[in-house]
Amino acid sequence: MTRTTYTRGREVVYMAREMLISNGYHVIRCAASKSPVDLVAWREHEYPVFLQVKRSRVHLSDPRTVVQTYRDDIDAFRTITCPHMASRYLWVWEGRRGWRFFHVLQGGICEVSDAV
Repeated sequence: MTRTTYTRGREVVYMAREMLISNGYHVIRCAASKSPVDLVAWREHEYPVFLQVKRSRVHLSDPRTVVQTYRDDIDAFRTITCPHMASRYLWVWEGRRGWRFFHVLQGGICEVSDAV
């Protein structure tokens, strides 16, 4: 079976989903491939987290490069209506380098060390 861009992207969404579940989150996957949100996660008594998950074949050196690479996706992600205290995160899988996590804010993104 040939692995398409869609199936490779779906694989990292499922990896992210499993990581969240193993950390005690309840997770909903948004199955629409063009949705700006891939996952919605929450734990008891905490605000929800909206995630967009990407796979990169190259190392993205800094947040500025991430924004340049995923500008349209990040802009679409910012436009979704979320509950006031919810957070938006972009998770990027860089293969052997592993995960990188970015808090998506109205004015930019900030790399964070922890998943959520």
